[in-house]
Amino acid sequence: MIICNSAEELLPALQKAERQALDYFGNAELFVEKYLPRARHIEVQLVADNYGNVLHFFERECSVQRRFQKIIEEAPSPSVNENLRAELTSAAVRIARSMNYRNAGTIEFLLDESGKFYFLEMNTRIQVEHPVSEMITNTDLVSLQLQVAAGNELVLKQEDIQINGHAIEVRLCAEDAENNFKPSAGKLALWQIPEMANARIETFVKEGMTVSPNYDSLLAKLICCGETRTKAVNQLQQLLAQTYISGVHTNLSFLSGLVESSAVQENKIYTRYVDENLDFINLQIQEKKRGLNRHKLAIAYLIFQFQQKKSSGNSVWNQIGFWRMTPQIEVFLDGEKLECITRLNSGDQIFRINQQEYEVSVIQMNGNLLELKINQQPETFYCQEEEKHTQVFVDGFSFELRSNSLLGQAFVNRKNAVSIKVFQNLICADLFGKVLKLNISKGDVVQRGQILMTLESMKTEIHVLCPVDAQVKKVHVTEGNGVIEKQLLVELVETPLSAVRHNLEL
Repeated sequence: MIICNSAEELLPALQKAERQALDYFGNAELFVEKYLPRARHIEVQLVADNYGNVLHFFERECSVQRRFQKIIEEAPSPSVNENLRAELTSAAVRIARSMNYRNAGTIEFLLDESGKFYFLEMNTRIQVEHPVSEMITNTDLVSLQLQVAAGNELVLKQEDIQINGHAIEVRLCAEDAENNFKPSAGKLALWQIPEMANARIETFVKEGMTVSPNYDSLLAKLICCGETRTKAVNQLQQLLAQTYISGVHTNLSFLSGLVESSAVQENKIYTRYVDENLDFINLQIQEKKRGLNRHKLAIAYLIFQFQQKKSSGNSVWNQIGFWRMTPQIEVFLDGEKLECITRLNSGDQIFRINQQEYEVSVIQMNGNLLELKINQQPETFYCQEEEKHTQVFVDGFSFELRSNSLLGQAFVNRKNAVSIKVFQNLICADLFGKVLKLNISKGDVVQRGQILMTLESMKTEIHVLCPVDAQVKKVHVTEGNGVIEKQLLVELVETPLSAVRHNLEL
């Protein structure tokens, strides 16, 4: 789907859409539709059998999207009143009846700011977001779909289907929201999603598996329900805060920030909201991360390290005790140095971090999950040991911590005797994917910002831009080639013009 704001944009957009459609679906046919800039996406879930029965399971709202792909779905829609609900559901049923539809399916509408709705399309299948409809109607839509496919008559009647409570779902994807949702592939070093009441997790993922670049970026669906929308959203916030993932970039912290934002909480969203406000949303998320108490992270890191050593069996830590041997220690948190001093006081540990004191007791340490009481307030952390550092997770964020006092995490800073060249002549892939389009050949003169090639990864097109004015020395790939992360794509050679420009900038 591509938006055209002028006649000049039409031909390139048609070519791009045709290429994507042919590549993804093997069919290059296109539709041209009216564009509604601040529309909401409302859809009605249906199931129809071979005996003329068409049932609706009310509506879902799917207005929180990025690049026209849904991120958050909920049912019922907080934007729909009873009168509009009756209009939407009856229209959906009439559409299904008009074509003698038989199957589970979804009629999708766009809702404009005045409350007028437009038919968008029909999805003739079960959709990713069907669990929210199941949860509010207490039905199994997949089972009903199979019954219809087997030729059985629906035993449910429309009056049997009622709305009960509210449900909300987020799509957890392998992508970097801070980098315009760039796809991420690789090995999942950590995958921990807690089991909770009123929560449902649907995923194919397990810890240690490799996320492939050849498919959609969706890793899991996290769905929560409650008596009210507020309770369902609060439950989802708690679930996201206690989910811990590492190894690939995911949109976990982005989802967490989005769910707790005023735009979502107060239902002030539309289909283009995320795309139009991405920088602002990411800024708010980073401000939240910076606002977390870094001293508490250092405390969790130290307790995890030395409780872990203590429980590892017969070791020097058991014999002499860390707290007596090293009362003072430096901790580096994402590069920031923290001075930590600890002492015992009536069974509790007193931590002084950069001159500020904290009274700490361990509630429990269950594997990597650490529950502490810091200044009488309960705090939960998840700690993961890496090769040269420890990752500490809290509230959907992860932090890297290390200490030179720990042999395995000591960092030696070696200065490079050779000066680093400003001009970068090697262009490498920063993700797994396929070369979709190559715009250059050997000997071409290229300019800063020019698109050298287009890669496709997880159904997303990624443009590789030229960092400086240069000349192409060698192209290492051809169209259709698969590429892996850090693979060399293009060699450039500095031109006299680019050298002059760099000297001026320096």
